[in-house]
Amino acid sequence: MKALLREVKQALKLNLKPGLVLQAVAITLLLSYYNSSTVQQKLVALTDLKAENPYLFSGLSTALFAGALPYIILALSKRVVFNINLLLFMFLFWFWKGTEIELFYSFQADLFGSSSEVSVIIKKVLFDQFVFSTFYAVPCIVIIYQWKDVNFSFRHWKEKLNKGLFIVRIPTVMVSNWLVWIPACAVIYAMPDALQVPLSNIIGCFYVLMIEVLCKPSPSA
Repeated sequence: MKALLREVKQALKLNLKPGLVLQAVAITLLLSYYNSSTVQQKLVALTDLKAENPYLFSGLSTALFAGALPYIILALSKRVVFNINLLLFMFLFWFWKGTEIELFYSFQADLFGSSSEVSVIIKKVLFDQFVFSTFYAVPCIVIIYQWKDVNFSFRHWKEKLNKGLFIVRIPTVMVSNWLVWIPACAVIYAMPDALQVPLSNIIGCFYVLMIEVLCKPSPSA
């Protein structure tokens, strides 16, 4: 428990500023959409493009914003050594997650409706964060990133799948996930269905940079 509290405290310290930036970006986009006809027209054009092939669009946009772009930022800032195989992994992994997010958002729309009423938004946020993210999305990301961080060695990856991963690392990322995505999801679900994935992508770029820090094993691990 002490280790978990220490990791959560460090995560909150690292994520306070990025978290505030994320919320500011999300709220600005929401207000711009509902108050600016120019912004609305441009975003409507984006929805037309997405409608042609929603899963391909969501996969590619997520692969770009949550996969390729964060990795390039990390490489340019010298936080990682550029590796084309890692870039390819990031692109493919987040392409998969993007199609998955499109499917999940469509499922939520079928389950709760597409209304922007507060009651509908609350249901979607709670189901998103305390069911989908808690029991699948976050553990999946952390476990796959552990494999990435041991250079895709299955032997070393197996060693990382230990008690500490499940009682410290995953809960730490989960708390940070709530810090960012509970308010962000409230904004996302207030947008029309077709714009939810694109908005999620913008926030996701910053989120993945944060995940890179949180998923890195500590020196003592």
